[in-house]
Amino acid sequence: MKRFIFFIIFLASVGVSYVIWDNSPEYLKQGGPLLVIGLTLFFLTFTYTVERALVLWRAAGKGGVTKFIRSVKEGIQSGNMDAAIEACRKHGGCLGNVIGAGLERYEMTKGTASNERELLE
Repeated sequence: MKRFIFFIIFLASVGVSYVIWDNSPEYLKQGGPLLVIGLTLFFLTFTYTVERALVLWRAAGKGGVTKFIRSVKEGIQSGNMDAAIEACRKHGGCLGNVIGAGLERYEMTKGTASNERELLE
């Protein structure tokens, strides 16, 4: 699917670049295919930059990290792991997903380990 989307974006970039080149003054048209290639690379770079910025913005999660860490810490210290896991789900970012997965794994293995030392290993 990702290759298909890349192919569409690539074709759109080439098309837009060609239209710009075709409507350019004569002295720019003398650049020939090099101008079309340069514009295509510019549009692809711009598209990639915007896509990465959106992904990183979404990966940051909801709310501040300090507030999130405080709520997880309070849940763990009070022994209420469900509250800590729920805080991880509400945060939703990469940090919340990783910590939440660790806490869920801890909860699953807590009943099967004979002592806490075995649980940590």
